Amino acid sequence: LKTEVFVLPEIAGTMGGRSLLFMALGLVQATAGQGTGATDQNLADESDWASTSGVEELAWGTEKWLLWPLIFYMFYAQATVCDEYFVSAIKVCVEKFNIPEDVAGATLMALGCNGPELFTNFIAIFITHSDVGVGTIVGSEIFNLLMIVGGSIVVAPELPLELNRVTFTRDCFFYALSIVGLALALQDQVISANEALALFGCAIVFVVCVVFTKPFAVKFLNESPGAVRLQKGQVRIAVLHNNRMHDAHHIEPQTVAMSTTVSGIVCKDPTAKDQAAKVPVVRTLSNRTASQNPLLELTDISWSDIVAIHDVSGANFKLEFKGESGDPYVMNIEAVDDKAKLEYIEDISRNINTSPGAGSWIGYARNSLALVQDKKVSLASRLAHLICLPVELSLHLTIDWCDPKQPSKAHLWMAAFCMSMVWLGVFSYAMCTAADALHDAFGISTGVLGITVCAFGTSFPNFWASIIMAREGRSAMAIANALGSNVQNVFLALAVPWMCATQLPVRHGFPIVATGIFQSVLWMGGTLLVLVVFACTSGFKLTKGHGYVLMLLYVIYVIYGCETA
Repeated sequence: LKTEVFVLPEIAGTMGGRSLLFMALGLVQATAGQGTGATDQNLADESDWASTSGVEELAWGTEKWLLWPLIFYMFYAQATVCDEYFVSAIKVCVEKFNIPEDVAGATLMALGCNGPELFTNFIAIFITHSDVGVGTIVGSEIFNLLMIVGGSIVVAPELPLELNRVTFTRDCFFYALSIVGLALALQDQVISANEALALFGCAIVFVVCVVFTKPFAVKFLNESPGAVRLQKGQVRIAVLHNNRMHDAHHIEPQTVAMSTTVSGIVCKDPTAKDQAAKVPVVRTLSNRTASQNPLLELTDISWSDIVAIHDVSGANFKLEFKGESGDPYVMNIEAVDDKAKLEYIEDISRNINTSPGAGSWIGYARNSLALVQDKKVSLASRLAHLICLPVELSLHLTIDWCDPKQPSKAHLWMAAFCMSMVWLGVFSYAMCTAADALHDAFGISTGVLGITVCAFGTSFPNFWASIIMAREGRSAMAIANALGSNVQNVFLALAVPWMCATQLPVRHGFPIVATGIFQSVLWMGGTLLVLVVFACTSGFKLTKGHGYVLMLLYVIYVIYGCETA
């Protein structure tokens, strides 16, 4: 006890926000019975603490290994609040103000996609004062390019994978521009206001180019101007897996004949000679082995699987439903006209099964406990659900009252946006604090932690979502989203916090100890060059061999990062 009374004030004075985490771990150490000898030694070393981090002198025991599950749990928490609430609030904002898809995808949706990285950088700059933020973003860039792009190619159901030359060239150009700008900003290890403003200015230029890419391609490159006019009884649908990496702008919609039956909604091919020919609206991972059927085609949507229906502007509306494994999907639907849309909405709303009280926290907790006790669900799934329950229940308790995914609460999107920002700040703070503690306990530099562990943790949900997209036959979309996310990671997630920091009256620039980070920026340029060479030498058609090489490069990069550490 004497040790802890002495240690904590010293840490509070030297490391600020980390004191709470160290207090918890210090109490674990004290109750583990480390002995009075450690206490005497700590008192004897008092004069040395002001010049050191103060944590290595705590003689970390086995409790330091708890930091690893803590930081990975924070990665999960960041992804959950971002996917479930932050992005949903942004989508409602886009619909409310009729923001064009191109502009929304390159600005607001990019902000939602890069939410964890953005908040991590804010916390690292203004609170924990470490390089974890910039390291996380730089590492995420390399992970996205090598693992998401490589993985999407490897699991693509149809190969070779043909890339859209126009959008691929545009995204690669701006990604190269972001790498050059980042390298110039980091070379003197001091970020100035002009450098931050220049990067943000590039974000505006990127948005303008995204808006005019399609009209330019249609006019000068003879690309198809779009889908043909719908006929009576037809709708145009585009199905998204409900995740921040899914950008509706990159989805090719399909025209179907949609009808309702006693059991649910059926989509049929309007051009097929066989009137009963159904159209798969979702291709998802099945529970069977790969040799039996790796993809499960969902052609019917039962009433019990429909979560909500949303009326959107014009002849458009949205349908939220669950797949076979419970994964959430959103179907964007365009009807022939407003009258047909209202008929669909009325018909579907009349058949949706609602469960009174299921939205309350008591009902949520009851359903969660029932799932944990369900013997039909695998033990691994029940255990995972039990581990994730604290985060999900906390978010449900604090944000469900303004959940923008529910049509009756969509008008409260601003409250959901603010609450999501609060939780993202809390989880990002905990993640940065845990990263600093890992640095002190294991001696790994914060820069290296950022470009390896933190980058993997914040990007893995995007990786898994992209793999699902690729297995659904949307590998090109996953690659386009990964490249677009990388561009805005630098232009927004790095530039915006840097702008705020350099505009403070007491600070005209701030230092970045770029240990291992500048070398990773060079890796960004090198890996982009590899991808461009692959695309140009193969006629913009990528094969499984290209995917394996990209993923192998990431393994080499991680080994290099560990050697740097």
